[in-house]
Amino acid sequence: MKDRKTVVAVLDDESKMRSALGRLLKTHGYEVELFETGDAFLKTALTHRPDCMLLDLHMPHTTGFDVLASLSSLHIAVPAIVITGHDEPGNAERVYELGAADYLLKPLDESTLVEAIERVCPNPSQSPN
Repeated sequence: MKDRKTVVAVLDDESKMRSALGRLLKTHGYEVELFETGDAFLKTALTHRPDCMLLDLHMPHTTGFDVLASLSSLHIAVPAIVITGHDEPGNAERVYELGAADYLLKPLDESTLVEAIERVCPNPSQSPN
């Protein structure tokens, strides 16, 4: 199992952003699971947990805040990197209180994003030297 790829769930209601993040992460050696809604992700999280997730904060119906709160109440530990294009005062503090591992602003810088993922869920196929 040493060649297992890190699984990153991408939750974003914008299909272009979801697809772009998926392609980018695959080029960095991650296995990617794409979700359009928080509800779709939460349904699978009960039985299948990714190694970490990229979580859009502002989605219709079930927001990123809701996803974080649900994971916490269900005692499901999935490191979350919250991404948003609509930063507002108090958002970062609130997501950290809800258990997020990081908070990044769109547009995302590729190296910043990859570093954040490596920080919260290092790729198990990369062996330390």
